[in-house]
Amino acid sequence: GLLPEWLVYHELVATSRPFLRNVCRVEEAWLAPLMPRLTGVDVRRLSGGVLAGGKHEAAVAARAKEEERTTAAARETVVRKNDDKAVDDARARFLARKQKQAKKTKP
Repeated sequence: GLLPEWLVYHELVATSRPFLRNVCRVEEAWLAPLMPRLTGVDVRRLSGGVLAGGKHEAAVAARAKEEERTTAAARETVVRKNDDKAVDDARARFLARKQKQAKKTKP
């Protein structure tokens, strides 16, 4: 997607919609070593208050689940989508289409 999965921001501006200021994209690999420390973070203490509507427990559970998912994903080995065989096969298909098209255009 176009939006990063992780980011760091300096300021949250609350208008009719919330806006983040001074935002920086963060790679998931950079966070992998920090994940064990982040799982015990108290959101209330960081935010200086209580989440609106008493949804703190649900938010903490959702965050823990997301952190667990990303930690597991970080542990998995990275699989290359375009290995050499796939690239060679794609190149062969492209050249075959190009040759076929060239034959059609020649008298």
